[in-house]
Amino acid sequence: MANEKPSLNPCETNLLAWFRAKYSLDGHTSFENDRALWGYSSRKAGLCTIAKCHFEEESVRQDIDDILRSYQQENSFANILYGPSSTPINLKDILRKERHCMGPRFLPGMVLELRNLQLVGWVGERISDASVIREKGYPAALWQPKDSRKDATDIITELMSKGLAHTFGAFIEGELASSATLCISDGIAGIYEVVTKKEFRKRGGARAAVNAALGFAKDLNCDSSVLHSYSKVTGLYEKLGYQNIGNFTSMYYSRTRMESDRETGTVPA
Repeated sequence: MANEKPSLNPCETNLLAWFRAKYSLDGHTSFENDRALWGYSSRKAGLCTIAKCHFEEESVRQDIDDILRSYQQENSFANILYGPSSTPINLKDILRKERHCMGPRFLPGMVLELRNLQLVGWVGERISDASVIREKGYPAALWQPKDSRKDATDIITELMSKGLAHTFGAFIEGELASSATLCISDGIAGIYEVVTKKEFRKRGGARAAVNAALGFAKDLNCDSSVLHSYSKVTGLYEKLGYQNIGNFTSMYYSRTRMESDRETGTVPA
């Protein structure tokens, strides 16, 4: 008998909305069924991610192979990111030990109720003019290899122009020091791509950018805010009132692994 699909928590729900927004941009191809959302991109900074991962125990290996085969056909790597509601519970071991994916890395999923939110400290500002990001530099683009940074900036400005994302920043000495991106869906405000330029770290910019995003979301009557974070920086979000509601698991199907599997037929091409 097929397992009943688990209910998504708010962090998982908003993450899927964020991925759907990115996959809607030019240069992306995506697929979604009741088991997974996945896709790939011809863009340098495009999204190539497998998410949701609600596989049934009896068919999980076949489902994974079918999806990985599509990445082989597109000559693409794949990031795999799934939350605590995903199934089966041994998916990590299947991906790592049987499909030789890299990882895992665990990312806490966090939620903050906005009803009684009281912003404390410096509040940044909303950046509604995409030219500001282009002129001042988009901090999150610095996570990308140099040849991908322009496309990363293009992606965020395209999302802004379509109303699929809002960007907030903190300026220090006239520079855009920190930024945070907001994706709102079904009353949930997801915070993404919180980055501070190296030379401005530990000066409160990230918190100011997030504060601005939270204030904006509260004014739009959002019920809660969610994010997933690296463990070493959860302290910042805990100070803002976020609570951990379960870890996401991040895995990586590398281009090297993909090419090897395609050649050997480990995952039939």
